[in-house]
Amino acid sequence: MITDRDITKLKSVFATKDDLTAFATKKDLNAFATKGDLTAFATKGDMATLATAVARIETNTNGLQERMARVEVGVSDLNESVSHLEGHMIHLNGRVEELGDAVRAMDEKLDGYVVSVDAIAGKYDMLVMENGAGGLVLARHTRQIETLAKGARIKLPD
Repeated sequence: MITDRDITKLKSVFATKDDLTAFATKKDLNAFATKGDLTAFATKGDMATLATAVARIETNTNGLQERMARVEVGVSDLNESVSHLEGHMIHLNGRVEELGDAVRAMDEKLDGYVVSVDAIAGKYDMLVMENGAGGLVLARHTRQIETLAKGARIKLPD
């Protein structure tokens, strides 16, 4: 039979239940990853595929950066052209205003000429009427002189 002294000696050689509480149990070990859980981690092949994809993305990004730089240059050139055109538009607007002023001045001068031409035309009409009336009077006088010369038996020069 086993005595208390034997039990005390056995306790010093073997671990007791209380001594084993610090160690992991089956339940604790089941919480660790298993072979099936390892499929969630990346493999060397997955890493190579990822590296290829990242390199392709970097290449595309570099290409996009180059395109953006060209677009920025194009936009800059376009801005310069627009600024240049705006300068021309301002200059042309000034010229249009100058031309408008010149047209108004010409219109005022032409108004003066129209008044002068109208006055001349009125005087011309008066002269035409006077000449017509003078022609009638002259023709009548010519007839009267010829009649008098015929009665006086005088020959008139042609």
